[in-house]
Amino acid sequence: MTVTSPILNLLILETHDLRTLGIADYSQYPIGFVPVNPTIEIIAPSFPVSTKTFVPNSLNLYNSNDVGITCVTNDCFLTNLPDGYWQVKYSISPAQTYSVTKNFMRTNLLLQRFGEAFLSLDLDHCDLGTKEQDMRMIDEINYYIQTSIAAGNQCNPKLAIDTYNIADQMLKKFLKSKCYVSNCQL
Repeated sequence: MTVTSPILNLLILETHDLRTLGIADYSQYPIGFVPVNPTIEIIAPSFPVSTKTFVPNSLNLYNSNDVGITCVTNDCFLTNLPDGYWQVKYSISPAQTYSVTKNFMRTNLLLQRFGEAFLSLDLDHCDLGTKEQDMRMIDEINYYIQTSIAAGNQCNPKLAIDTYNIADQMLKKFLKSKCYVSNCQL
């Protein structure tokens, strides 16, 4: 079926880089249509809106400078993007007619620590009770992380943040219990 007017859509993509956010244009445009004034508004948690140019039909990558967290000239000083409830809005002219908003819960920093916790498991441990208890704790932490992500995708910031905080506290406790050296960093 031929598209007669733009149908805007975005994909939030995992870049496997704590310092970047990947946003792809997944819109449908009529044949020969050229989007006018494509812009994206990005609201990182606890930061004001940052408006940037957006390249249609492409993957757009944003870093801490782009979203208004840092203002550095050397890429070495870019920071990790924060976890939390994010919002992005893509629009083209006329913006009151053509726009799409996506909300999501970014959990990349928490997931990095979760990976560390998972790798800390001693799967060859002789004590089956301890191994099973650790696996139950890992599963429960993962449950809260996935709930946080799902709630963010469903525009439920309170549940997303609450379950994120539960997972974060459980993960800190778990990692602390697995820390056998005095210089462990959480």
